[in-house]
Amino acid sequence: MAEHPNAELWRKASLAFIRGDDPSEARKFISDDVVYHVPGNGPFAGDHEGLEAVQALMLKIREKNLRIVDVHDVLATDEHVVALLRTTASREGRELSMNRANIYHVRDGKITEAWLLTTDQRAADEFLS
Repeated sequence: MAEHPNAELWRKASLAFIRGDDPSEARKFISDDVVYHVPGNGPFAGDHEGLEAVQALMLKIREKNLRIVDVHDVLATDEHVVALLRTTASREGRELSMNRANIYHVRDGKITEAWLLTTDQRAADEFLS
């Protein structure tokens, strides 16, 4: 069975991020008026509105060595993608591993909104601060 086009969109966007592609490549996958919602009190927390703000968020995430180590599943419909992930972050010889559920709204073949959720927000905030 072929994968839903929005699941493919998420995989391509994530691969571009993991490879460290030029941030201008994000326009292929993310709308100019995108909003990323990050819960908690850590350095990534808040609503990141617009493509430039989301690109800045992605650069901060890279600086903290946050990596996707396992994609458990990607679920997609015509309007949404849910990515179930295992991520790690490394800092000063320590490592934090956590499960995530990232939820994306998709319109016209681009991500328009995202909610980046972790199973232990307090631990993530403390580790990444």
